[in-house]
Amino acid sequence: QEQQPCGTRSPPRKKGKRLLDQSSSLGLRPHRLPPSLFDNYQRQSNNNKNMPPMGTTLDYYGGGIGTKGHTHVPNQTSSSSNIITVDFESLTLDLSSYASPPNCCMNNEEEMKEWIWSNCKDKILEVMSFRNESEKSHTICENDITSSEGSLRSDQQLELLERVAYAQRKYLQSEGPMAVYSCLLEGLLDMMGSEFGFIGESRYNANGKMYLHIHVSTDISWDDTTRKFYEEHHKNGLDFYNLDNLFGYVLTSKTVVMANDAKRHPRATGLPPGHPDVRKFLGVPILAQSGELLGMFAIANKPSGYNESDIKFLEPFTDTCANVIQSYNSMTQNKRLIQNLQASNKELEEANRRVVSASQLQLRHFACMSHEIRTPLNCIIGMPSLLRKDSDLTPMQEQSMRMVEASGEVLAAVVNDVLDYSKLESGSVDFDIAKRSLQDTLNTVTTAISSKASEKNVSLTTVYDPRVPEYIKTDHRRLEQILFNLLGNSIKFSKEGGTIELHVLIADGADHVCNGYKYGSSGGSSESESTYDWSCETTSPPLPMLRFIVKDYGKGIASDEFEKVFEPFSQTADETKRVNGGTGLGLAITTKLVTGLGGDISVDSRLGEWSCFTVNLPLHERPLDTSEGSKELSDTTILIISQNAEPSGPVSSKIAEYLQAYNLNTVSLSSMEQLQDVLPQNDPPVASDDRKYVCLVYEGCYNSDLYLGFSRKVKCSLLTFGPKFTVQETAKPIGCPLKYLPSTLLRMVQERASVINGPSGSPSKRQSLVRTGSTSNQQTFQSLKILVVEDNKINQKVMSNMLKRLKIGCFEIANNGLEAVEMESRTEYDLILMDVEMPVMNGIEACKKILAREGGHTRPPVVFVTAHAMHAHQTECSKAGGVAFLPKPFKIDKISEVIHSFCKGVS
Repeated sequence: QEQQPCGTRSPPRKKGKRLLDQSSSLGLRPHRLPPSLFDNYQRQSNNNKNMPPMGTTLDYYGGGIGTKGHTHVPNQTSSSSNIITVDFESLTLDLSSYASPPNCCMNNEEEMKEWIWSNCKDKILEVMSFRNESEKSHTICENDITSSEGSLRSDQQLELLERVAYAQRKYLQSEGPMAVYSCLLEGLLDMMGSEFGFIGESRYNANGKMYLHIHVSTDISWDDTTRKFYEEHHKNGLDFYNLDNLFGYVLTSKTVVMANDAKRHPRATGLPPGHPDVRKFLGVPILAQSGELLGMFAIANKPSGYNESDIKFLEPFTDTCANVIQSYNSMTQNKRLIQNLQASNKELEEANRRVVSASQLQLRHFACMSHEIRTPLNCIIGMPSLLRKDSDLTPMQEQSMRMVEASGEVLAAVVNDVLDYSKLESGSVDFDIAKRSLQDTLNTVTTAISSKASEKNVSLTTVYDPRVPEYIKTDHRRLEQILFNLLGNSIKFSKEGGTIELHVLIADGADHVCNGYKYGSSGGSSESESTYDWSCETTSPPLPMLRFIVKDYGKGIASDEFEKVFEPFSQTADETKRVNGGTGLGLAITTKLVTGLGGDISVDSRLGEWSCFTVNLPLHERPLDTSEGSKELSDTTILIISQNAEPSGPVSSKIAEYLQAYNLNTVSLSSMEQLQDVLPQNDPPVASDDRKYVCLVYEGCYNSDLYLGFSRKVKCSLLTFGPKFTVQETAKPIGCPLKYLPSTLLRMVQERASVINGPSGSPSKRQSLVRTGSTSNQQTFQSLKILVVEDNKINQKVMSNMLKRLKIGCFEIANNGLEAVEMESRTEYDLILMDVEMPVMNGIEACKKILAREGGHTRPPVVFVTAHAMHAHQTECSKAGGVAFLPKPFKIDKISEVIHSFCKGVS
């Protein structure tokens, strides 16, 4: 059989058809008679007994070269002129033993056919009869063979599917590529009865040139060198770059190559000396569904050779190989991606470490700069505050001192802003999330901002939602900083005599979000997650949010500058910077703090009319259920007493509104005389036994005699409000009730109701407590002894003047920590004011040694007074045992607050 082009094979010859070696050796070629002559010949055969039967095919072979329908017979002198071979009905007969036909037949094909039939009739009929009988017998045998072959092929297909399933189980069990490919190759060789083979994958080098990577192959090593090479490399696979051969043609053409005479195939390039003989070869490409080449498998030396049915039979095997290669490629690619990702993460971590290190270095630089600036600022701010309290100053001198003090405060604010922003940028800010009183936080902010507001005659109005709980979980120190920055900006940009508003609400989707520019995202966001909200729609956060709204009625902000106000070192206009000053870091710091707490901040404004900043923070507590407050006070009436003409008039109506939100029973009275109107009209007027009254009285309306008469007839308790705290009979007077959260005000009323014992001839002991205690057990500043530990001579002078101005009886100065330890061991002090950075021994170490001293007198509280303003320094001071941290610069008022806080019994 001749070798055919790759992917094709020569069709099998019909059984019984053979060309005689004699005719081949003589160079004879078959020639078919022309169809027209043959048709005429067939018509004549019906009437001429000397012609073959109708339908018989009669071909003859003559010497020489001819074309179809035209025969060229050599001259008589030709050595082969007397040789005639007849191919009749696919049966070849050698007629060379018969006499040569006459010359007239040589040029006339009809005469030639008649001559052949007349001279060879008996021989032809004999062969035809034998052929018919033989074909009948052969047909029966062939049917039996076909049935047997079909049954065998079905069994092989079942075995193939079992082999494929077994290989797939090995893949699912993660036994590794070698085990799966070995299982597939072993099954392939067994089913196909082949001697050896391989399964390989097409790959590409860096230049894009394809090569074959063999995953598994039969061991065909034939000497020590090849055996050593195979042992060293077969586990990791063998790579073949020369594709100019049989298996290379399978890859480059993506077609099947079947060669049952492999040595004579046009693509065969020979084998190395000693290589096992490859007689028969079958190579099948492995393709993906998209047609992409994945690899190939090849087998060799099947004894009976390979055919088309083998290729069809191996289609499930080919698909399995494609799936396995693709799966392992995906796994390898995923591993490579994971490794690349890990490497990238490692690089990012290293880069981040370098950035953090640089940020920390920068932060330390700013902290050092802050410390060095704060030290002289303590004198610049502290000394004017002392001089202004001296009544001998002329108005011009006092104004000059205020200018010096204000300039120092501006410089201190710049230092604070730069340091805070540097800490936020470097990620050095730690958030201390804890559940504490929101009321205390609001009190701190409103008290601190009130003095700043009074300078511009700006009033602060607070509006609180009754659903806001008194205790919330957040970083209250950061919340104070956020509110102080926003309120400070509102005061700065408010008109003289204007008003600013602070609203604290529950954002549950029922109230309108401040339109405009929104920065950050509720639930924890960063700058990269900032969103822009210019719509006027109502949004509903997925969880309840605590909303703070700060609104002023100043000059307003243009809409095209909304985004700019959140940028660091930026302000809305050059005029603003010239008139109001500042670093432009306040809102940038506020924004970072808000997003750090998991919230968002937005701005809206109408130019020339108002500006509104809204902060949403996560609320980790459930909002108050306003119906719960009435249960405990269902038997209590709250009497709100104030005169409409007094400033408390509008306040009283707002108090009633707050308390009625909890479904409480409230009665508003304009004077104490109206208390009698509350009682039933009987003689004597006595209220029912189960009813209680809490009298919430403005201090300007209070009359002790009238209240005493009322308390003898009913169960009642007293709670007064007002700025002067002049009512002695109330245990816990409050200032302005509207500065309290409604939930806090509700708690105060509940506490007063809980101490009601019943009517009596005199107020209960709890109500008759007087706020002022006995002065016999109180100390004055003159009796105190304080140790100041400070190495800077100027600061020693500032501190000495402040203590003298406060009329401290005795104070001493130590120049470093070691002197402080020695002096404290000999003398008992009421308070130590300790610097941190000092020669010989720093304040941290000195504090530890003082507090670790055993025996002797009582150890005093230590308050650190330092130019360090980092939170880390505060933490370090606290761990050393310090009771408070007072950053420089400070005013005399701060020193007074410290003494009041930590010196026992001081009035």
